[in-house]
This record gives sequence, C-alpha cells and structure tokens, in this order.
Amino acid sequence: MNLQLEWIIFLIIFLPLSIVLILWLSSHRDKKDNMQLKKEKVWECEICYGVYTTDSKEEISKCPFCGSYNKKEAVSF
Repeated sequence: MNLQLEWIIFLIIFLPLSIVLILWLSSHRDKKDNMQLKKEKVWECEICYGVYTTDSKEEISKCPFCGSYNKKEAVSF
C-alpha cells in the first residue's frame, strides 16, 4: 500500500485532533450531568440592602454583610 505524502500529513494532524475533541466532549458532558441547582431563597437585607442566599428551610436569616437579622418572605428560585 502506497500512501501519498498529503494523506500522511492529514492523518498525523487529524487523528490527534479528533482524539482531543472526543476526550474534551466526553469530559464536558460528565460535568454537565453533575451540575444541579440547589433550591435556595434570595434575601435582600433591610438594613444594608445586601443580597444573599440561604437554604429554603430558614425562616429568619442573618445578613453576612452587616449581621442584622431579616424575617420576610424571600423569592424562591
């Protein structure tokens, strides 16, 4: 079997690039499957107007910026 120089160069370039692309796509798909959103509440502090999130189980939250306590209905995402 006699390969031409163009085919040898093509294979030398194409095969490693295709392997890298396949590995990158498979790793990206695995990361995408592991991404899950947690159910949290978004709070806005009544004192400093800082915006933060907490677990949805909490009724009263403490602002991480100024330390004041907030009790109100939070917007769920």
